[in-house]
Amino acid sequence: MKIGVMKDYSLEERAGGAQRAMQLFEQGAPSVVELVRIPVGATELDSTCDAYFTGLVKSFPDALLQQLVESKKPHVRYQFDLWQDHSSGRTWAKALCEHANVTMFPSPLYRHLFLSGWQIEAKETYLALAPPMDINALKPHREKWDNHPEGKKREGLCYFGEVHPLKGVDLAIRWAENEGQVLDIYGPLSFNFVNNAAARYNGCPDLETLYDAVASHEWFIHMPRQVDGFSYSILEAMLLGLRVYASGKLGIESWLEVCTAGDFDELVEKCVLAPSEFWKLTELAAA
Repeated sequence: MKIGVMKDYSLEERAGGAQRAMQLFEQGAPSVVELVRIPVGATELDSTCDAYFTGLVKSFPDALLQQLVESKKPHVRYQFDLWQDHSSGRTWAKALCEHANVTMFPSPLYRHLFLSGWQIEAKETYLALAPPMDINALKPHREKWDNHPEGKKREGLCYFGEVHPLKGVDLAIRWAENEGQVLDIYGPLSFNFVNNAAARYNGCPDLETLYDAVASHEWFIHMPRQVDGFSYSILEAMLLGLRVYASGKLGIESWLEVCTAGDFDELVEKCVLAPSEFWKLTELAAA
């Protein structure tokens, strides 16, 4: 089976939670599946594909998205955002969701907000599926700082993820300033960020470097202004051994409300199993 993948950015192009999740979904594809990326600048869908998988597609031209919703081929969608902050949201948010054979959301909260916000009637094919997480990539960094060979302890505050006003980075900086500390910041810049006495921007390092740097901190601070679909970085921070201070509406909390058997551990298990669940749903949709 050949599946065309439509996404705004790869992990190499933009290091964010959505990009990490897409990469892990793709890496979990069965051997019988061939994945072909459809570039943002494409003018035509790849007609040789048997199905399509879409993630964040705000950068794609309207003409290509129109081809997709008119296509008779199976379409599987992972709805990473609410589309409320984009000019084409009114056109494509509902159309893509309703066209897909199955639409998955990163949390029960996001599913509810998306469907109610765009006045879409709930269906069995609109599902909450936790984003995938590779806990084996996190373990060595946590273990290093749990038992540091030089006896060093975690200290300081950090934020990692997209550096954007809607992510409330300025609020986290203000919180750090009130505590008399400096907030270490890692991630892609989406606005003209300027270092100040309470903040230190450390760029956008590769994943190994990022995890090791984050694991050296005691606290992860997250104060988003808008709803977080899942709060991927919160789970990463917790698995790296950090304490978390967060505010706002967080999709991860809606998962913890339904994970009655094992709470946090149960949610981690859902994330570990997410790629296999995703491809089971994809195979059913494409059958």
